[in-house]
Amino acid sequence: MVYTRSINDPIVASKLTGRFGGTNVAYIGARDNTSPLLLPFEERSDLIEVGKSFTNIVRVMHNFKDNSYVGALLTDRRLDQGGGGSTVSVDASLRFLTNYRLNAQYATSLTQESNDPASIEDFDGATFDNGRYTSALDGESFSGHGLYAEFARDSRNWFFEFEYAQLRPTFRADNGFIRQNNVRDFSVINGFAFYPEGIGFIDRISPRAAAGRTWNFDGVQKEDWIFTGLQMNLKGQTNVFMSYELGREQFEGINFDELRDVGIWLNSSFSESVSLFGFISKGKRIARNVDTPEIGDGLSYEVGGTLRPTQRLRLR
Repeated sequence: MVYTRSINDPIVASKLTGRFGGTNVAYIGARDNTSPLLLPFEERSDLIEVGKSFTNIVRVMHNFKDNSYVGALLTDRRLDQGGGGSTVSVDASLRFLTNYRLNAQYATSLTQESNDPASIEDFDGATFDNGRYTSALDGESFSGHGLYAEFARDSRNWFFEFEYAQLRPTFRADNGFIRQNNVRDFSVINGFAFYPEGIGFIDRISPRAAAGRTWNFDGVQKEDWIFTGLQMNLKGQTNVFMSYELGREQFEGINFDELRDVGIWLNSSFSESVSLFGFISKGKRIARNVDTPEIGDGLSYEVGGTLRPTQRLRLR
């Protein structure tokens, strides 16, 4: 809902924070010189520049015991070239019975497009919300809503999480980071933790499994996936995570049923002067940015580290 880098090149900006008993209040206001606009759609998004704007963001949160709270959020951005976007949301986080939590948020948005159809080239002639609106910036007005709910348990030996989220085709957050809408998504994860005795180099072993499904507001099933993983916490502040995922997805009307991915992550801070990290994952993935999407071989990897030869020098 709020991504502060949506205020990209401020001419002037201000921030105000305060606390009144158990209530926290925050405000951000800015006059931006070159504002970005992220336009979300069902399968693609677009990022364009829309010139100068005024932004106002207000957050109110009241805290209760056990790290629970209720809150409200208001965002508004007005463009010099005309149009803008506003969102209003309420949210809560309730913790109970020591290990359980319930998080929820409901949001509405109101969008008034500027009138600059030539600013978007990638979605020429495309429509959304069952053809009610065009993807071009042609002065249309619409509203939408979003919903998020999570029920979770987190304890030393057993954890799980049920999560549901939905965004209508007309939901946008001009001061946020929403890359996709027209989506309903449900996922569940369940895991355990063991602390083996007699294995000197392992402090903790945590297997887990997860599954999820995504569909749109027309009831079309877009994606299914299942996931299994194993995390090991080793001596010397070293962590290893291994995963395997199977999935299927519908993209641009094509069904892809053979998606899979296997990966391994490693990070270690085995000394005060040296820390290392890296991951590699490989599998069958969708090549999305070609004329006709197809399955290809995907490979991702990254390695890095930090060296601290002295207390005042760090190389990363």
